[in-house]
Amino acid sequence: MWAMDVCRWWSDGFDILTTPTVIAPAPTLVELTPPEEDPARFASTIAKYAAYTSPFNVTGQPAMTLPLEQSSDGLPIGMQFAADTGREDLLLRLAGQLEDAAPWRDRHAPLHG
Repeated sequence: MWAMDVCRWWSDGFDILTTPTVIAPAPTLVELTPPEEDPARFASTIAKYAAYTSPFNVTGQPAMTLPLEQSSDGLPIGMQFAADTGREDLLLRLAGQLEDAAPWRDRHAPLHG
């Protein structure tokens, strides 16, 4: 039922839905390491980062994320764009227009070892 409600959103005349990619800044490698004593806790850590992207995995609607900004630490800040089922063409055209307006090809996050 929920997935059908998400899919019906497009019938109100919208073309693109825009959301953040994740709900928090990028996690550290330590945060992405499952704790040996409580591996289930890791699932809840990862799940919170997929709050905006997972609905489109469930419904099968096309969506893309683009690194349109950077934090003061140089980490990418992504925006997600979703479209109605079968409307990948809208997303690809939008991606091309955004790349022309704000290129991200040469932006790189700092690496820490």
